Amino acid sequence: MMSNKNFKRRSFIFGLLTIMIILNIPVSLTMVKSYENTFYFKEKDFSIYWIHSVEKEEWQEFYQRGENGLVLTYTKFKTFGAGVPSVGKVVKGEDGFVTYQIGRPMKEINLVVSNNVESTLIIKNKKIPLYTLVKDYEEITIKQAIRPYWMVWIG
Repeated sequence: MMSNKNFKRRSFIFGLLTIMIILNIPVSLTMVKSYENTFYFKEKDFSIYWIHSVEKEEWQEFYQRGENGLVLTYTKFKTFGAGVPSVGKVVKGEDGFVTYQIGRPMKEINLVVSNNVESTLIIKNKKIPLYTLVKDYEEITIKQAIRPYWMVWIG
């Protein structure tokens, strides 16, 4: 028969191992990496906003993190011109914007950040002005990353 002391010790070890296993379960996150910094977020949907350098109009691209990377789901812009997608479907226009459905899978996004165009990452209506976080014309990479659950848990 097992003593109460041994039972408590085994229960503690079992509980500790269970917690360690749970905290190390792999989860899908989105990684934003610059030359000096890296951060992750758990939300599947995000967008990138900027002011078009030629037309001086607002642009926004909407992405979703899927099982095998990112998907450019749609874009919103005001005028057709340089840089407008050539593949896709116009689905609606509101507030002076044209919404263009894309659905293009992407392994990663390589974005040159600029003060001039105010490169901004938007996650759940929270604006992260990338142009204030990195040097002007520095490239950042945004991509799917598999990391242990504890990275989500600690925020």
